Amino acid sequence: MTLSRSVKWIIAVVIALLVYWGIDVPTDLADPKTPLFLAITVGTVVVWAFELMPAAAAGVGMLFLYALFVVPPKVAFATFNTFLPWITFSSLIIADAMLNSGLGKRIALRSMLLLGSSYSKTMIGLMLSGFVVVLLVPALLARVVIYMAIAQGLVAALDVDPKSRTSSSLIFGGFLAAVAPSLFILTGSEINLMGMYSTWDVTGEPKPWTDFLVQMGPLNVLYMAFSTFMIFMIRGKDPLPGENNLENILRVRLAEMGNIKPSEIKVLVLLVVGLLAFIFEKQIGYPGTMVYSLIMLLAFLPGVDLCDGKSFSKLNLSFVFFLASCQAIGMVAGALHVDKWLSDLMLPLLQGQGNTMAVLITYLSGLLINFLLTPMAATGSMCGPLAQLALQLGIDPQVLTYSFLYGLEQYVLPYEIGVFMYIFVTGAITHKHVVPALALRMVFVPIMLAVVAVPYWTFLGLLK
Repeated sequence: MTLSRSVKWIIAVVIALLVYWGIDVPTDLADPKTPLFLAITVGTVVVWAFELMPAAAAGVGMLFLYALFVVPPKVAFATFNTFLPWITFSSLIIADAMLNSGLGKRIALRSMLLLGSSYSKTMIGLMLSGFVVVLLVPALLARVVIYMAIAQGLVAALDVDPKSRTSSSLIFGGFLAAVAPSLFILTGSEINLMGMYSTWDVTGEPKPWTDFLVQMGPLNVLYMAFSTFMIFMIRGKDPLPGENNLENILRVRLAEMGNIKPSEIKVLVLLVVGLLAFIFEKQIGYPGTMVYSLIMLLAFLPGVDLCDGKSFSKLNLSFVFFLASCQAIGMVAGALHVDKWLSDLMLPLLQGQGNTMAVLITYLSGLLINFLLTPMAATGSMCGPLAQLALQLGIDPQVLTYSFLYGLEQYVLPYEIGVFMYIFVTGAITHKHVVPALALRMVFVPIMLAVVAVPYWTFLGLLK
């Protein structure tokens, strides 16, 4: 049964009212306006889930409600004074340049051809290309856009039934190549940056870009290997028409692109210089996010001419406003001292549990909160309190942030994260095909954290 739009609005309002009336917040821990803040936030999340308004419009509306009824406007709109909107904007600029120049497509096709002609080797090559692209493009949506174009091209070229398991595996393979390497490096997504900056605000000690790579990179390689298995699981025994001709199809597509163009070289130079800005942040003396953003703006300069602004659509700007509104949730929560309340609620769960259980409980909290908040909103709301908890427990705060980020990586419903919803626009993926694989990943990740991550982080000295 499909609910009417009016019924969905009624549900959103009722849920918001139930939150407002049903939550009792101790006034010695959090601001008395916290129930109103939570009601507005949860109501907005329901509006996002039901797609009753464009995500950006609903998010900006939420900020105005915060400013009118919860906190001063300078707090509600403080998100626009942070790095997030600007690095997202600049990342979308360079993604636009990569699409226009063809560099993203060329990297993926080259990677797929390196391993051979079968479906299995092609998909492994596609996943490996994700490690290259994640180094160059920090914006999650930007990478998904690039890889969806490649995956849709494969579905069309192979004449695959868009309702088949094979079609779902090809589209989902492109999606995983874009999103699964996110936790490989600090700049793998806006969520990583926001989570780590929130953690460092508590510790007062920012860490270099290389620390994240050392502490999370090896785990992400294992995570990517399992993600590749998920693709094969989704396909099952479904045949792939013309699989023997797959290598020729890839070669034809690469040949159609011709030799590498000057525009591709320009994009690559900008991307490498932008990456170096993060790696040598301390030596430069300026935040890597700021330098990266300035470098990407060069794409518009005469003589560079990688972006003309025409294809930099309303979708891109909407995504910037959507992420900014998600970040605002965490900032307003901090102003109301919701972090103290959340810490008070979680501390009994973590005390005396040992390192492994602390990591697993934090992972589970990320997984569950994903059903209520977007990953960006959850990161802004929870990473600060988690860092405070870690300090009280004598654990390196980064460990709990890492575990929480892995929890946020788990989702089964499209509304939980916008980029997952985006892939269903292709019409070539069926939700029921991917749910079992996503559910199995939810089980695999805590095993990986307990068996591999905890010993590894102990070896590095993050846990004792």
